[in-house]
Amino acid sequence: MAAFRGKTGEKPGARIDAVADRLKLSNHYCRRLTRARARNFYYGFLLLPKPRREAFCAVYAFMRYCDDVADGSHAPPVKAALLREWKEALSRALQGDYGESLILPALHAAARRYAIPSEYFYELIAGVEMDLAIRSYRTFADLHQYCYRVASVVGLCSVHILGFQVPAAKLAALQLAEDCGVAFQLTNILRDLREDAQAGRIYLLMTSAPVFPIRSSSSSCALKSSAPESITTVLTA
Repeated sequence: MAAFRGKTGEKPGARIDAVADRLKLSNHYCRRLTRARARNFYYGFLLLPKPRREAFCAVYAFMRYCDDVADGSHAPPVKAALLREWKEALSRALQGDYGESLILPALHAAARRYAIPSEYFYELIAGVEMDLAIRSYRTFADLHQYCYRVASVVGLCSVHILGFQVPAAKLAALQLAEDCGVAFQLTNILRDLREDAQAGRIYLLMTSAPVFPIRSSSSSCALKSSAPESITTVLTA
């Protein structure tokens, strides 16, 4: 009796080997990318067991691509189109169709192995898209959503990869990851006030403008002076 063959004529074993080889290649690519672009993170990952290390590298590579698109030299409409394509590729990858991507096979494997909710990946893309369309925030609720999308989801993915020693503590661990992500992003905002302003972005709440003399126009905005001792007060005003 002839062995079963798929539509393309390949044996089932050959197909499994091809999938395994592609995942191995994807993990290798994500590992090299992480080592090259995030050396501080990478050496911390080396302390983890191989499966968790590969998962962290895959998640980093996915997020790195999003950031590279947002920070690249393309015009905003081109960046928006690239992010839409990435979102569509993610949706297909979560169904097992990776196209030609070197990142998505490893990401999908990590998401399945550690039960990482796919919504986290979509939230990150949405956060990066906010940087393309929004130049300032008027309420802390809006700013909090941005911080959650670009920072908290990183911690949430990490908690899933590291695991929960006490299942009952899962909700508390996830809440701490969310809160720490927001805190870290607010710290980044304080650190990069002038650089962001020169790039046309004001993350300080617009209700703070009378307190901090910020000059803005449709083409540029610049922080004229700063008062660090009271900035933290108005970030959450």
